[in-house]
Amino acid sequence: MWNANNLIIEDKGDVVVGDMVCHDKAVFVIAGRNITIRSIEFAHARSSDRIGAGIRAEGANLTILYSRFTDN
Repeated sequence: MWNANNLIIEDKGDVVVGDMVCHDKAVFVIAGRNITIRSIEFAHARSSDRIGAGIRAEGANLTILYSRFTDN
């Protein structure tokens, strides 16, 4: 869960995040404003209702660059 504003969440290597979800919604739940996510792979999000997401945007102005979503 990301509540802060004006963040850049970036991978400098080869990071894959997944398998678990936050608040039974998504791997990352973005509640803050003006957030950029760059170069992260989101994989295998599993929620109880079977519709888990890689990212759930609940804030404003989310930018996703060079990222991948696999089996979400």
